[in-house]
This record gives sequence, C-alpha cells and structure tokens, in this order.
Amino acid sequence: MNVFLRKDADDRRRQPERFRFPVARFNRRQIPLNGPFFHFMPQVPIFADRLTKQTLIFSVSGGVYILPPLVNTYGQLFSVAELIASGYASLVSSGSLPTGPINMLPFFNPTPLIGPNIPIFRPGQSGFRGSIRTKLESLSIPKDYYRSSNLHSTIEMDENDSEDNDGDEDDYEPPSRSYNRPPRRTTTAVATSTYSNTIAKVQKKLKEATVRFLNTIKQGICVEMILNATVRNQYISSNLIGRVQPVGTFLTTDTATEYLYGLLCAIPNLPLKSILIDTLDLLQWGFDPNYYRTFFKLQINLQSTKKITLLTMIAFDEQFKVCGYEAVVPNAGLTLDFAPEEYSFVISNLCQAIQITCPVGSSNQQYTDVNECISFLSEPQTPFGSYDRADQNNVVCRLIHIQLAAIAPAIHCPHVGKTGGGACTNKTSQSYFEGMSDFVSCAYQSQK
Repeated sequence: MNVFLRKDADDRRRQPERFRFPVARFNRRQIPLNGPFFHFMPQVPIFADRLTKQTLIFSVSGGVYILPPLVNTYGQLFSVAELIASGYASLVSSGSLPTGPINMLPFFNPTPLIGPNIPIFRPGQSGFRGSIRTKLESLSIPKDYYRSSNLHSTIEMDENDSEDNDGDEDDYEPPSRSYNRPPRRTTTAVATSTYSNTIAKVQKKLKEATVRFLNTIKQGICVEMILNATVRNQYISSNLIGRVQPVGTFLTTDTATEYLYGLLCAIPNLPLKSILIDTLDLLQWGFDPNYYRTFFKLQINLQSTKKITLLTMIAFDEQFKVCGYEAVVPNAGLTLDFAPEEYSFVISNLCQAIQITCPVGSSNQQYTDVNECISFLSEPQTPFGSYDRADQNNVVCRLIHIQLAAIAPAIHCPHVGKTGGGACTNKTSQSYFEGMSDFVSCAYQSQK
C-alpha cells in the first residue's frame, strides 16, 4: 500500500512523497504481535507496537493490517502510526489525516511487494523484519502519547464472530456512511504541536552547525582557523574553552583554539607533522532540546591510514558559534604509541625541534643544547609515556606541545622544558574533578 510522507508536518504547500510499504493482513484474533501497544488518536483505530514500531490498523471492513516501521537518515526508527498522528504521514495523497474508523480495502493491494530493501514479514518472529529506509531528516514526535488499554476491546467491538463468517475478511460489511465529527484541536494540542515544531527547528540548526564546525577541522580551512582571525571569528566564540582527555584542559580562547586545530593540521612553513587528518566520519549524533548542545561520535581517518575516535560534546552560543567543547579519545595509546626501539630516535628529533623553536639566548630557551635536552628526556629521568597519559610529565606530552610551540612559542615552549610549564606535569586521577568541570555550560538556552 501507499503511505504519503512530508518532510515538514506544517508545510501544506508541497505535495507529500509517496512510499510503498509492504502490508500483512490478519484475522483480528490471530495478531502476531504481543504489544504493549500505543494509541495516538482516540477516535482512529491505529496502534503502534512499542518495541518494534510496527503499525496496526483495524479496518471497519474486517481484519488488521500491519505495516513495518521506517527509518530516517539518522537511523531513528518511527512507526507509521505516530507519523500519521504528528502530521508527517497520511494514507491519502492529499496528506489529510483520518478522523474516525478506516476502511482499508481501497488502500490495500494484495500483490506482494518484494525487493532487496523491502522488509520481510515473518509471522513466527514478531512480524516484519527490517524497515523502510527514507531520506527524511529530523522528525519531531510529541512524547505525550499514552499506552493503549483498549486494544482488546477494539477487537471485540469490531469483530463479527458468527459462524457464517468463517473468518473471511472480504465478506465483512462495507463501512457505514455515518458522519464522524473530527476531534477539536485543544489548546494543549496546539501548544504541544508548537513546542514540537520549535524543537525540530532547533535540531535542524544544531545539526547544520555541527557539520559546519567539523568542516573547519579539515585540511585547508584548519590553517585559516589558526592564522586568520577574520575566518576564525565566523565559527568560534571569543570565549571558547575546552578539554580533551587525555590531552589537557584549555581555559583560554587561544589555547582552546590551538589545541583544536594545531595538532592535526598541516600548517605552511612549519615542520611537517606525522599525524594529520585525512577525512572525517560523523558516526552518531544527538542534541539537547533545551540548550544549544550536541553530542556525537566522530571518526578521524588519518593520512597514515590509522583511525582515532572522539566522543564529543560541543556547546554553541546564540549565533551558533562554538563556545565550549569536551572530548574523550578512547584507546589513543593503542593507536598512536611508539615502539620502545623508536624512543631514542624520537627523543633526538624532538630535542632538535625544541632547540629550533625555543632557541638558546631567546626568552623561550629551555635547554642549553641538544645533548642536555636528550639527557633530561631520557629514562629514568623522564618517562617516555603513552598517548593515554598525554598530559603528564613525559616525552609524549612534549611531542604534542612542540607542535603548538611552533604556533605560539611564548605559551608552549615552557611546556616542552624541564618544568613542563604546568601542562606536562604529573597529575593525580582526582585532578579531573578539580577546578572547572563543565565546559559546555556556555550553551545558549533555547527553551526557557
């Protein structure tokens, strides 16, 4: 059968798009689903299975028609029932909503619908397996639906149980032509619809802002984000702060920007980095309906063919500029750590870079020569460390900060020196909970 879907429940100017759905028809006493079921429109016999999101439509012509769920571009599963109730879906091409009992015979096509992406009905396995895939994006569904308690009474009321029927659903009497007064749209319903539409708009804007921000991390524009304040100010708040575990905490706009863009970005006229971004994959995404905050899982594909994952929270201000971030990099050491036989070579190269970036005789000097640097950074005096502990007193921490020292030597040269400059220093496990703990509280409050 056909189901007609809209991208925007409030946009009645555009014709809805037609989607073909497979349908399974059952005698009402042989429904293969056990529930519990949700009922969205009191006068319309359309239900949804809470667990599987399959839709059940009770027809006045007899029988129950079961439809599979659909999935949007974000992988979210929806029942046709809740989409009809919310105005996104309709059984007719005009997009109008049902207001009473439904005769399903005009909508039902007995010819099987088959294909590589068509859900298959498995009666012994709780109905349809799979879902109808769509290109729909954000769908705002009110959460004040109630669990149905009258499903069985609906069956008893509508089912003709006489022996003459023999369970043949095609023999049911056609629906009466009685007029069913449509339900009034109450103030509560209007308020709920308005709130849902507002949330949908916020969701769309936050998704666009997230993608827009992630594009600034890619090669090319990331250089502009570091070196060009005019470009940077289009995306970044002047009050930016952040924290990335296990790298560090950044309480000023300059450091929060440098850590965000300086580590994986190829910058002209600076030493070539061994770890550079190639492409990004946004794997999962969610948002806070009350604040401009998003939560996502990001896969960074490096030019070395290795991959790292970030579990991230981003806060946006009223202009959708990033004002705060917090991220965790799982298994950083497993992906990026050096083999022990490479330690001496890495330390030697690091010390040569330190002497160039923080030269002797300048205010940024940290060591008298390369040999002093190598001696200090070699075990047992200084552990080599791991990227899982990249904010501690170790060589790995200094490998990170020498890249940033090339951008801002006055800030980061002390971090590669003997004291660690407050950045490459040993910290306890409790230091994570000390000082500032909320790096996304700057998010603009959209719902008050």
